[in-house]
Amino acid sequence: MGFFILVTLQSRCVCKMKAAQILKPSEPLQIQQTETPKPKGSQVLVKVNSSGVCHSDIHLWQGGYEGPAGQFLKTTDRGVKYPITPGHEIAGTIESMGEEAEAQIQKTGQRGGTAATFSKIKRLSCIHG
Repeated sequence: MGFFILVTLQSRCVCKMKAAQILKPSEPLQIQQTETPKPKGSQVLVKVNSSGVCHSDIHLWQGGYEGPAGQFLKTTDRGVKYPITPGHEIAGTIESMGEEAEAQIQKTGQRGGTAATFSKIKRLSCIHG
């Protein structure tokens, strides 16, 4: 499953990626095309080969979770903005990296993954091995 495609617009190359996103709570995920982020500093861009589904992903999809005394706590009240890409537990290969990361990681193409990294679309923190 490829996550990157190359599109040429007016002699300029723009990299796009596909992401399965939650557009609205409790609705089916949709495959969206979005601009591939460029890593900066110590960030690493990992091409996702596989992703786990964590309980927090279910909470994102449901739009919230049960809090104290059974009250429903909305994710949007806690700062979550939709659309959002679930799947913060991933494994893949390093595509590119910021300048600070280059000193710690030998090369692109290394296997990498994340554990508990949250952000909209950008899964850039990497545990390499």
